[in-house]
Amino acid sequence: MRNIQLPSNLRDYRYIIEVEGVPCAAFRECSGLHAPEDLVEFYIGDDEISLLDIAEPGHDLVIRLSKGVTFDESLIDWERMTEAGHPVRHDGTITEYDSLGRVRARWCFSGAWPSTWQVSRNAGDGKEIEALEIVYEALVRS
Repeated sequence: MRNIQLPSNLRDYRYIIEVEGVPCAAFRECSGLHAPEDLVEFYIGDDEISLLDIAEPGHDLVIRLSKGVTFDESLIDWERMTEAGHPVRHDGTITEYDSLGRVRARWCFSGAWPSTWQVSRNAGDGKEIEALEIVYEALVRS
């Protein structure tokens, strides 16, 4: 696992997203990494009731990132292509850092595309991101 130190101007950002190996944005908050599938409890049996936990496959798998900043135009271009009706699926990684800038965990996603995008109102150049949702096919912690 790569162990790089974050630049001092990114110390408040805990999650770095890379698409096809290129770092493209940093975010302060992220959800959807630790529990990609929700368990649903089912009771089965006639006389004897037993509990069976089954992963629910019927929902989209989504990573929600918020309070971020882009490094270049690649993430913005990816979202624009999806919005224009030409979604391109990419593979990438999300790296989580601790408060000292050390790597805590890394997740690899595949077959992903941006589904929701909100740019900050005070960012005239579109570099600040309020929220980004990425739908993915597979997520593996590495």
